[in-house]
Amino acid sequence: MKYKLFIFFVFISFGAFSQKELSIQLTSNYKSINNSGLYFLGGWAASNIIFGGIKVNQTTTEQKYFHQMNIMWNTVNLGLAGIGLINSSRKNLPTDETDFLKTQLKTERIFLINSGLDLVYISTGFILNNQIEKKPQLNGYGKSLILQGSFLLIFDGLMFALNRRNRKIFLSPNFGSTQLNIGVSVRY
Repeated sequence: MKYKLFIFFVFISFGAFSQKELSIQLTSNYKSINNSGLYFLGGWAASNIIFGGIKVNQTTTEQKYFHQMNIMWNTVNLGLAGIGLINSSRKNLPTDETDFLKTQLKTERIFLINSGLDLVYISTGFILNNQIEKKPQLNGYGKSLILQGSFLLIFDGLMFALNRRNRKIFLSPNFGSTQLNIGVSVRY
């Protein structure tokens, strides 16, 4: 009887160990993906601020406004990346897989919503750039919005895809099919 009880507890402990390992791998990948993204965003922002700071005083008219907007836009991006990295280092991720799934889906939802906003930025840039009355400031700002919005669209799309892949590899096998609900549905 003691032998059977011992074997039973050994099997239970293996199951508990594998769940813990899964959780460690999942949270490690989550942090790695998102911190790498924040560092990349911060690098993009810093390089745009430095390059724009040099060029803004060397150019005139439309190009000057283009670099001005890049500096302003990327000051915000740099701030967001910095705040994100600080929060990531302070924040403990949920250890329960159900709670972590909520965190994972929230992150994916944020990147999808940001992608929609990026399309608005790009569209606004095209509108500013194609005004009937050509003004250098509007053209420069418009071209900057097109560039920065396009970068962010690629960035947010990639971050969404990487986070979704992480979820599908580590969470979906345990939860079956998980869906991301962003509040929009299409029916035929």
